[in-house]
Amino acid sequence: MTVIQRPLTGGILALICSAATAMAAGVVTPSLDPTEYFESLQVGSFNQVAASYLNRVPGSFALACDPNEVFPGPLCSTVTLSNQPDMSVTAGVTAYPQDPSNQTHLSSYSQLTGEIAYFYEVVGPANSAPVPLVLNTYVSFLVDLGNDRSYSIQGAAETRLDGITPGGATNPVYAISDSTRAPHNQLLTNYARTNTEYDIALIASGLTAYNNGTLGFDSPISISVFIDPVLSFAPGFDSTGYSLVFSDGVPNGATPEPSTLAMLGGAACLCFGYRRRRNR
Repeated sequence: MTVIQRPLTGGILALICSAATAMAAGVVTPSLDPTEYFESLQVGSFNQVAASYLNRVPGSFALACDPNEVFPGPLCSTVTLSNQPDMSVTAGVTAYPQDPSNQTHLSSYSQLTGEIAYFYEVVGPANSAPVPLVLNTYVSFLVDLGNDRSYSIQGAAETRLDGITPGGATNPVYAISDSTRAPHNQLLTNYARTNTEYDIALIASGLTAYNNGTLGFDSPISISVFIDPVLSFAPGFDSTGYSLVFSDGVPNGATPEPSTLAMLGGAACLCFGYRRRRNR
């Protein structure tokens, strides 16, 4: 699927501020579906063991290299699904080198997937034309290969913005990145009907580390990802009378990453808008 991308401009500050002002003025906001959290973790080269975690509150989950081992044994997979200070996914895997003494608490293979799906709505005049939106997602990967010289890593960060086409057809759009890219921002554009619930998903997809080293000669390898989105009205859209609302407890971003600040050209008003939305 082709993802339409275009740079943000300074004009978006006024749009975000107008939305924050409308909310501060006492606009009645709907109650959206609660945030959904899902995690699946797996470790072990031969005895592959999977674990799943599913609930409706933020949290962290970890899997020891040997699932039968009592914590705090070596951890191979961890994921944190958080809404403070903003909605984000932090996930990582560690693969230890093979153990020639056949100790069971080390694993040469580790994999995980972690996902958050939360909901948004554009509150505004009924029967208005679809509203253009931009989702700005900050993504960073961290890879630590230690001293190992025999390894493989893979996995992706995915962001999905549900919405519609300008003509009203269902239209989910995706941004996908992998560990070959330096920390960066990805822009997704889409449209939404007013007073209609849609969702945003953040996915650490199939993060995998395989370590074919030898214990005592090589060191663990790891890969981790951080995904952090901010939704706003598209540049050029007159947002007077419109506002963005989210699932309870979900702030629409925090102080932007340095690269985002550079794109926006300074954001005192922007930060004020985020603070208002966090505290609504």
